[in-house]
Amino acid sequence: MGPGPDCPEIVRMIDENRPTTVPQADFELELGEAFLHFCASANILVVEDGGVRSFHQLISEYLPAVALVGKPLGDRAGNWRWREVIVALCGIVGP
Repeated sequence: MGPGPDCPEIVRMIDENRPTTVPQADFELELGEAFLHFCASANILVVEDGGVRSFHQLISEYLPAVALVGKPLGDRAGNWRWREVIVALCGIVGP
């Protein structure tokens, strides 16, 4: 299933409590091929078997936060799984 406009694949991984590996094509569509290349070159992300995953939980929380910039949070605001993602989102968009 491809990403939707309000619930991209990288966000769905938290909504659906899935592993933090997303398809490479979805990652590139949502955050850009250049960003993926930069993160992979800096050893922040691993690209293998057509998927993208992170080594660190903070990155797994930051990437969905980036994907949510400018989008409504809806029920996510009260969901414990989203707590750290929302904290990261606040740091991205500022006061």
